[in-house]
Amino acid sequence: MTAKEKLFCENYLILHCPTQAALKSGYTESDAKKAQTMLRREDIKKYLRELEDEAQPLSLTKSAIRGLERLAFSSPENILDTEKICPSDLFCISELKKTQNGAIEVKFYDRIKALQALYEIGKLQDENMSVPFFEALKNAVPDTDDGV
Repeated sequence: MTAKEKLFCENYLILHCPTQAALKSGYTESDAKKAQTMLRREDIKKYLRELEDEAQPLSLTKSAIRGLERLAFSSPENILDTEKICPSDLFCISELKKTQNGAIEVKFYDRIKALQALYEIGKLQDENMSVPFFEALKNAVPDTDDGV
């Protein structure tokens, strides 16, 4: 297995879309269209299982952060190209509706709200990280009452 194929596997576990994982791994557009067939190879399947076994289970906070990042930074361009579409590309869609005239209306989740939620989580994490730091700093300085 090549380094590029290993990178494909790593990206696939994150993106859950073979085409996008292949593109992110450096494959050309035409090769990326064949990425689904790579998932059928035994060596690829085995490597994916190994990576999944090694992976640490995600905490609820990390899972939420990953989901919010996908909403905030995902690209809707692949949804419009039916040849490239993957089920995971639909993650950022909040609603699909067929109108009376037969058109399909697509509503996306609000990226600004996702960014605000990420900011709030980051702020909480920063506050939680700073408390032990300041406690350690306070405890590292000797307590002297010699008037200085």
